[in-house]
Amino acid sequence: MENPAHMDFEMISDDNDYGEYFQNTNRILIFLKAHAENIENIPDTIHHELLHKCITDILDDDIDLNQEHKLIRHVIWAEKDLIL
Repeated sequence: MENPAHMDFEMISDDNDYGEYFQNTNRILIFLKAHAENIENIPDTIHHELLHKCITDILDDDIDLNQEHKLIRHVIWAEKDLIL
């Protein structure tokens, strides 16, 4: 990865998000309070936000957030052999 993202952890978010990738600052925030009931989801959230960064780095054309989340779901399903 030519330009790795900077990752920070914070306790709470304004929107109750699990994590967020900020393209303009190349920064990932992981919000820990959202994971309080299931701390095992933290690596999945990190993976999800890193996929946002990868999609942003690879695609020349902008896609909307819904398209991006659909693509991320398919990538994760493929990694877990849930789709062919």
